[in-house]
Amino acid sequence: MSSKAGLPAGCVGALSGGIDTLVRSLATIKQGESYSFFGAKQLQPSLDVFVLHRNYPASVKPDYVNRFRLQHDYCRVVFGLNAEHGTLVIKIANKAIASAIRDWVKATLSCELTNSRSIFTGYDANRFRSYHGRV
Repeated sequence: MSSKAGLPAGCVGALSGGIDTLVRSLATIKQGESYSFFGAKQLQPSLDVFVLHRNYPASVKPDYVNRFRLQHDYCRVVFGLNAEHGTLVIKIANKAIASAIRDWVKATLSCELTNSRSIFTGYDANRFRSYHGRV
């Protein structure tokens, strides 16, 4: 997603300061799941990455050593800001989570974001079929 006007100065600090609002918003998506902020890191001068843990409810699973074990699963929710290009990159396939992040960034930074591309950008099914010899 991108902002035509670019991202405002100090956007990383504003998002870091308001991360609790995002965590609370994400927790309302699915009952039993919770989220925790893992951290933020500047990878390059204009690229900042935020990582959250999506914590699934604990569950009892069969185990080969013991008969059963208690398992606490989680996955990562990763998104980043590229201030130089004015883009927000969300690295999770769940649309509800991606929408919550997008809406939170828009509200926190008071900026308009538009979809700049998707995983299907540039995909042409006919070109794929002709390449593989199928019609």
